[in-house]
Amino acid sequence: MVDEQQDGTFRTRVVDSVPPMPAAVVDVAADPTSGALILAYTGGDPANGACQGSDLRLAVEAGDTFTLSTVNADAPTGSPCREVVTQQLCNQGDCVGKNPGVAVGADGNVAITWIDEHFCFGETDIFKSDLEIATGPTGGLTLGSVATETGSGWNNTVTLADDGSVLVAYQTLGNTTVYDDPAAGTGPAHDVPDGIYASVSQGGGAFTEVLLFERASTTSRVSTAHRSGSGFYVAWQDEGTDQLLLYNSVDNGASWTPGFIEQTGNTGKDPSIGFLSDGTFVAAYGHCKDRDDGSQFCSQAQDGVRIAFREPGGPFVRTTFTGDDEDTDGTNVDMAVAFDDTVVVSSFNASTTRVVIQRFQKQ
Repeated sequence: MVDEQQDGTFRTRVVDSVPPMPAAVVDVAADPTSGALILAYTGGDPANGACQGSDLRLAVEAGDTFTLSTVNADAPTGSPCREVVTQQLCNQGDCVGKNPGVAVGADGNVAITWIDEHFCFGETDIFKSDLEIATGPTGGLTLGSVATETGSGWNNTVTLADDGSVLVAYQTLGNTTVYDDPAAGTGPAHDVPDGIYASVSQGGGAFTEVLLFERASTTSRVSTAHRSGSGFYVAWQDEGTDQLLLYNSVDNGASWTPGFIEQTGNTGKDPSIGFLSDGTFVAAYGHCKDRDDGSQFCSQAQDGVRIAFREPGGPFVRTTFTGDDEDTDGTNVDMAVAFDDTVVVSSFNASTTRVVIQRFQKQ
């Protein structure tokens, strides 16, 4: 864990010891009531030969150290990853904690989402997944499900509204027929389309799931945000249309209005969205090149981090921070808005193999 101190220096702390991991295994948020950092991450020991740590772990900052706990653990009867892939073995078991997301509300309560990947429950269930959630105070979380046995949860993020309602947005992929009784493969069958979904919690903790864009796909974050009076927002870079799309709901997730942040060029990777105190919408994302020329490569002179602002009722105003004219700049973008409306953006520079921090204020 690396964080900046008041004197402008950075400190590094070890949070936990975990096995080697793929991408998308940690998310972090700050508790506004205490200032403590809260991390949700994939950890624990590999389960029965699984490819990675297989528990959802929680770390809560306590002074200079962290208090660690396990939110959800694996079912240790799954087949090893290699055997599942090469021999198509199906043996009940799962690996939890993948692609975690965490959000903290104004009251200090948290919402944590993660993928429960199956190893697997039947021939129609290879690599299917549940999207699961834990809500409440960090010392007394309540576990639940957003979407079960549908291949859901990939690239998910989570947002808490001021009234405590929860928005989760995610990609669903790799689906075949889903049965009401997946273990037995019986009961009424139905198809769950691939695409980008948004689910908002309703009374009693149940979620209303809406398919935003059927057959849409993305290789980066499906970002979420909320502002009182403006509603919920979901943004993602759509691989099929090369657009950075933006959807908005003002009726607690019952319906969504489509829009966009970017329609031209090759841009929008790893979007992160939020709001300034005056209601200005802000987005930060990776920019590849100004025009989509059909090449799979980014422009070394044009790539970097792009920030887009939109005042209520106004157009988007965009600023691009280009890098060093080498390799790929502006990857793995993330953003936070400070109390003084400073937009703080982190990104990865591939030519220097460094994390870059940039600060920007709307003029």
